[in-house]
Amino acid sequence: MTLHDITTENNTTYTITSGGTHIFYFTNKSETLTFRIKHSEARVYIFGSYDMSDTQKCTLSTIQHHTVRGAQSHVLIKSVLRDSARLVYNGMIRVDASAGKTRATLAHHSLLLSNDIFVRTSPQLEVLPSTVSCTHAATITMPNPLHVYYLMSRGIAEKKAHAIIAEEFLNELKQKITEYAT
Repeated sequence: MTLHDITTENNTTYTITSGGTHIFYFTNKSETLTFRIKHSEARVYIFGSYDMSDTQKCTLSTIQHHTVRGAQSHVLIKSVLRDSARLVYNGMIRVDASAGKTRATLAHHSLLLSNDIFVRTSPQLEVLPSTVSCTHAATITMPNPLHVYYLMSRGIAEKKAHAIIAEEFLNELKQKITEYAT
């Protein structure tokens, strides 16, 4: 198992040439990141966390490029946006004709904490063989008012309630990293 925090790396292309579990993690990165999976027994997990506020702007593109049969890759991006933050995400799963039996997932979930936010997410599939399992998903949501009300009824201020909800929303990434790293 290898764990890579690529938040501050300048490298934008990662080639996986060995089997086993490979975990990549980053925060608030504005790049095009390409992951070339070239080993049939590779399991690649890519986690991105965005906690943006004020007028921050990020554009992220990920490409999961499968070139061999039987590998797996999974991307999970979670973002919390406040104030006037802007986030654009483009995700691509690309599976070459020679890469049948590939399993790949791509998901981006955003939590919006104000009304002046812009989020655009565009998951895409480019799959040539028919013997693959590839899925993509995207959600954009505001905090559940009942959750906010519940916390406020316990004496927690609205701003703090939103902070608690946002922290728990992003906590899934930490849980997934821990799960796959052990």
